[in-house]
Amino acid sequence: MGKNGFLVTASYDASGVNTYYTKETGEIIPLQTLLFNLPDGQPGHPDIDPVRQDAAHPHEARIDPTGKFLLIPDLGSDYLRIFTITYGEKGEDTRIEEVEPLKNVIRAGPRHCYFDRTGKFMYLVEELASMVRVYQVEYTGPRGIEFTPIQRISTLGLGLGPADTRVQKLKAAEVAISPDDKHLYVSNRYDRSMPDGTDSIAHFLINTDDGTLTFVELTSAGGINPRHIRLSPDGSWMCIATQDTNRVAMFKRDQESGSILQEVIAEGQSGQPVCITW
Repeated sequence: MGKNGFLVTASYDASGVNTYYTKETGEIIPLQTLLFNLPDGQPGHPDIDPVRQDAAHPHEARIDPTGKFLLIPDLGSDYLRIFTITYGEKGEDTRIEEVEPLKNVIRAGPRHCYFDRTGKFMYLVEELASMVRVYQVEYTGPRGIEFTPIQRISTLGLGLGPADTRVQKLKAAEVAISPDDKHLYVSNRYDRSMPDGTDSIAHFLINTDDGTLTFVELTSAGGINPRHIRLSPDGSWMCIATQDTNRVAMFKRDQESGSILQEVIAEGQSGQPVCITW
């Protein structure tokens, strides 16, 4: 959600984004539909993932802290698509316009991104490479927003590159940052790295001066395929949705060290949980 009832959705299979105006009554008014194609030279490239990168696949819609820019991680295109947002006097007059995208390396598979609360740093999860890329953010240049890459680190914290066989089994998913901007977490799907055979949550320390990450530990996600994680507003809890295990679990979090502690309660579901909100 943006300002003045502005809503954006990313359509993975349809290769596009849709914008809406949400009235105070709850009515949703469609505004724009934008469809994307793969960049020139990518179809047929020997290094792409032929299954996951067969088309443009927008995976998330993220509005920056100023509310003036929309970011769309496009897993299929290896792009972070960038749009300016122009708010009209009426909510239904709000429009987005695409500017030059931020190009990622081949087969990175950008999935989700997250800004720290200062707006100075942005963290992009690359699903196919299982890496986190750190950017410094400046509101300048021809796009009005510029991203300078400053670090790229494995979500396993082992210094592994995308070609490593262990990395190729992974599918990094969600990213979360603690309320004090000192800790970052990424969920790893299908790594099965825990002693009980479950998947993991990677924990990093954030250098609040330069935004860089230092790996701390892997802890159990409490199940298989932790598609989504979310910290409570006060940072004392982490909730994890493990899609293939059909579980939503609450873990106590040490707010000083950032460590994810014991599982306190879990609820089995008949469906496959994929999203958590507080």
